[in-house]
Amino acid sequence: MTVVRPLVLALAACSVPDIDYTGKQCPCPAGYACDDSTHTCVRGALAPDGAAAPDGPNGDGAQEASCLPSPLTTLHYSTATFADFSPMWSSTGGIWQTAGAELQETSTVSQLAVAYHADPAITYADARVVGTMHAISAGPGDAIELALRVDAMNVHMYHCNWEPADGGFLIQRTDNVNTTPVIQMTTLAITGRSVDDPVIMEFQVSGDVFTCCLHGIPGAMLTGTDGTYTDGSIGVKTYEASAGFSNFQGYIP
Repeated sequence: MTVVRPLVLALAACSVPDIDYTGKQCPCPAGYACDDSTHTCVRGALAPDGAAAPDGPNGDGAQEASCLPSPLTTLHYSTATFADFSPMWSSTGGIWQTAGAELQETSTVSQLAVAYHADPAITYADARVVGTMHAISAGPGDAIELALRVDAMNVHMYHCNWEPADGGFLIQRTDNVNTTPVIQMTTLAITGRSVDDPVIMEFQVSGDVFTCCLHGIPGAMLTGTDGTYTDGSIGVKTYEASAGFSNFQGYIP
């Protein structure tokens, strides 16, 4: 007797291979960072020397978790050492220079010293910036800051301020040199901290909602709303303080 066996066809799944953006011109998609020495994309994040850092535990270059409740996660720009400062950044006020592995602002008298990423390819509306910062010299009320929606021509922007000498922490708006409007503020306990201790700050805007946090400092979370300005550049800032900045990233929706 002839046994007729059913014919089984194995269908291979069809998939489109991932695009490798390594070596392509910045800006870079999520999972890649911009190597500012070549202005090309590299996988993962950047190590302090500007080279590609090892992947995170999941092989995705993951960095320290955000301290914001709903962070934007698409990386648009990244620099570990500000090696691209001359061609890709502009500044107004203060004295800005790269020194070692960081960008420094060395004036202690400027009340409006800001450096901003001059990217002609994008005007940031909703954005998150992350940066490591430390004071070189700062007294009570002096601040080191991250900035959003910077319009240098009209001198307006939003900034999150950390005052390491007295624990002041606030989100503020600058209107044509006038830095009076405070959107939200608090004072944090600084027992055991030195003025020059480094800190990671995150500052984000989505629509008219601003959030800012500091890693590792209890209670360092602010949320406020303001719809005066809708877009601009991202950057770093000081108020009567000299400071160093490194490991700066800009994220978009």
